[in-house]
Amino acid sequence: MKFFVNTEVGILKLTESSDKNSISSIEFCFQKLKLDALTLSKTPPRWRAFSKCLVALAKGQGAPSKKLLSGLLTALQWNKVTPFQKKVYEAATKIPPGKVLSYGELATKIGNPKAARAVGQALKKNPFPLVIPCHRVIASTGKIGGFVGNDQQGSAEIRVKEKLLSLENSHCSL
Repeated sequence: MKFFVNTEVGILKLTESSDKNSISSIEFCFQKLKLDALTLSKTPPRWRAFSKCLVALAKGQGAPSKKLLSGLLTALQWNKVTPFQKKVYEAATKIPPGKVLSYGELATKIGNPKAARAVGQALKKNPFPLVIPCHRVIASTGKIGGFVGNDQQGSAEIRVKEKLLSLENSHCSL
């Protein structure tokens, strides 16, 4: 089952696993979608709290608590990611809102300092943006880098990454 969540940075499409016990993917809908309020309100009851957390994450607020973040991570279907990707994603969840690391710094955090490019490739394939905050990882030069598979400056994806970082910075500076 697929359902949609409207957030500060755009509409997300969530795909529920076939056993209905986890979320198998979260995707930004970069194409123009015309979803009415009824479609957006059809979040299955079992996923309403999860959806509310995504909305909070998209506002730059971070997860309301470590316990809730742990619950979000538990709700994801991890069987389609490699052990290396999972290690990268787990390390990325430890980057606080309002902070960024370079791909190389994240590679060092997972104990593989020469794997900056591999870290970038893992983040490019992140099936759970927002929950796994890949937007908090940038190039060592300070440039924004890519987001959800696109590194073209000015693209919708890069604008979302910039907006997420801006929202987190403004929220953390209050």
